[in-house]
Amino acid sequence: MSARTVCQMLQRRLASSAAAARMSSAELRSHRSALFSKEQARQRALFPRTEKIEVTLRGPGLQGTLLVMNRGVSTPHSCTQHLTEWHVKSSALALVDGQPWHMHRPLTRSCDLTLLTFKDEDPQIVNQAYWRSCAALLGHVLDGAFKDEFSVELLKIPEVPDDVHSSPVVFAVTAGAFCCDLVLDSRLDSWTPTEESLRSFTRDALQLVQKDLPWEPLDVSPSVALEIFSHSRCKQEEVEERAAQSQNVSLYRCGDHVTLSGGPLVSRTGLCSQYEVTCIHTVGESSWGVRRRAQGLSLPMNLTFIGFVDKMFASVALLILIQISGVPVVPVTVTSRSPRVEVHELSDAELSCEFKTERETSPRIEWKKIDKDVSFVFYEGSFTGPFQGRADIDGATVRLRRVTQADAGDYRCEVSAVADSVKLGETNVTLKVLVPPQTPSCDVPSSALTGSQVELRCRDQHSIPPASYTWFKDNRALPIRQPNATYTVNEFTGVLTFQTVSRADTGQYHCEAKNGVGPAKSCPGTLMLIDDLNLAAVISGALLLCLLLLLCSFGVCYAHRHGYFSPVRYCRSFWIPQCHGAAHISSQNLNRTEHTQHSGYSHPPKERLLLDVCGAADPQPDEPNEAERLKQFNPVPLNELMDV
Repeated sequence: MSARTVCQMLQRRLASSAAAARMSSAELRSHRSALFSKEQARQRALFPRTEKIEVTLRGPGLQGTLLVMNRGVSTPHSCTQHLTEWHVKSSALALVDGQPWHMHRPLTRSCDLTLLTFKDEDPQIVNQAYWRSCAALLGHVLDGAFKDEFSVELLKIPEVPDDVHSSPVVFAVTAGAFCCDLVLDSRLDSWTPTEESLRSFTRDALQLVQKDLPWEPLDVSPSVALEIFSHSRCKQEEVEERAAQSQNVSLYRCGDHVTLSGGPLVSRTGLCSQYEVTCIHTVGESSWGVRRRAQGLSLPMNLTFIGFVDKMFASVALLILIQISGVPVVPVTVTSRSPRVEVHELSDAELSCEFKTERETSPRIEWKKIDKDVSFVFYEGSFTGPFQGRADIDGATVRLRRVTQADAGDYRCEVSAVADSVKLGETNVTLKVLVPPQTPSCDVPSSALTGSQVELRCRDQHSIPPASYTWFKDNRALPIRQPNATYTVNEFTGVLTFQTVSRADTGQYHCEAKNGVGPAKSCPGTLMLIDDLNLAAVISGALLLCLLLLLCSFGVCYAHRHGYFSPVRYCRSFWIPQCHGAAHISSQNLNRTEHTQHSGYSHPPKERLLLDVCGAADPQPDEPNEAERLKQFNPVPLNELMDV
């Protein structure tokens, strides 16, 4: 190492002491996190253009599955979001081309991807990542547990040994536990943690577990790592040690806590289920002060020690770890080999429930289905409701035959042992029924005009997990992402959108639905024609419409001016009373009849002479006699009548 490099290292260490004296622990965490974010943004800016990579999935049920992802942006966690909820929650680590890879580390090339869980046949790699993550989580707790006036230096995290010893005691201490080394302020050399202090550390750790924070990875150059840890002399020394072995240094961030790690961590803090800080003791002197080691115990979520220790020594190792932790021994009496069961529709499903009692020889076993309401499945020695005749029980394990979607849900196995100290034990099993896709319903317009926006829809309501959709034009698949494409495809909703269609988009379209459970299903093809807009026809139609409106307006005005809309109607024919004799006047003639003594003449009644404006009055039922009519008749001279 050159003299210049040595001087730079000494300057950084001297500067780190001054920086640590000026900044509180909270300010230091914020400073480290800000530098982490700055470098993270710089690295993401190295991929300004979206380039596609092909990710081939390996593993049970995923063999050969191909995903098209974004280079430098997509992560193994992004790939799980295209699968099932179980893959999202259970995947703790990944293998990229056979190498351990963090779930949140971006993929930079086309590769083979294997998702690792705690229930794999060989969980050694993911187990080591888990214990390493538990130690990093403990460092997170200790870094902020003391007052700002006391300094805390976190040392290098010890690695978990790869070999498995035959002694369950040695294995339980070395692999079943985790530890974190630290150096406290010299004023705390005589400090001894109490039980209350350990419980406080445990509570802080469980709060981080409940927040389910991700561990964010970032590979940086040694110079960037030295800048981030410019406050910590111990971390600078660790950076230089790791830089001598590799060109880059791996950093991880959880919340605002940034740390170093020699290997990948699990994806998130929520994978820890049982977590407890058991002790802190002195292990010797170091160049930085009194070296202390904090130890703890933890189990992954929904997992027992059987997955980590040889089954032969599982109960012994569990008892040793519980006694080391100092918590009371309360054995778990009811467990399940498979707390999550996935089966195809119309196949058989096994709901595992295993129990062990202390003294009770005839425990009571009940199965319940947990929905909006709790209903019995197995009660008082027999199955109930829809489970009668298609379910069997062996011990406490239930086997359902020809399950349907109605059987999916959460089940609870309850074992009552009256003679035991723990009288009730229970475990939950989730049953998920996988349904292959059905023939999707497709909505394809038969025609459209160029330049308009067109949406084609495809939907399958019954497939579980939800199907992904692929659109075909003239029996050729439309790529989901294609540069300069005039369309967009949402493979999850099945919507194909053309922002502006053209005549080149004319063709026969159909959609295919698949979810990896059964064979893919397609809807029948539908022809969509794209025509140009006929401007001449549009203009002609508009002119004809305007002409028709003008003609209608002229007709209405003409009728109104000539009184066709007046409510009064006129009648031209009428009788005029009070004349000398009888006179009938009409528009055609005027006839006069002189009053004579002719016996055949009779005057019309006065009421009859009062005519309705629209016609003659109705005849009166009772006609007066001739004498009364003569008395009532008052003749008018003819000349006066004519003047009228």
